[in-house]
Amino acid sequence: MTPCRHPELVLGRARPRWRCRHCGLTITVEELGDGPCPECLAHRGEHCRDFEETGNAGGAARAYRCAACGARIDWE
Repeated sequence: MTPCRHPELVLGRARPRWRCRHCGLTITVEELGDGPCPECLAHRGEHCRDFEETGNAGGAARAYRCAACGARIDWE
């Protein structure tokens, strides 16, 4: 853990999120990658790839970066 207290945070871009049309899981593009919905796969054994983009409004994660140490801080 870094001893930096993150004195100056810089707001980054909100990350696009995708929602599975089968189970409703909302996930970032980075977390999803090229694979199927992890929730459908884990609980039903299905390889669902039917997603819709939810945009960045309403609870989308925003990323901040500390100007002093460069750490990324996610906010939901």
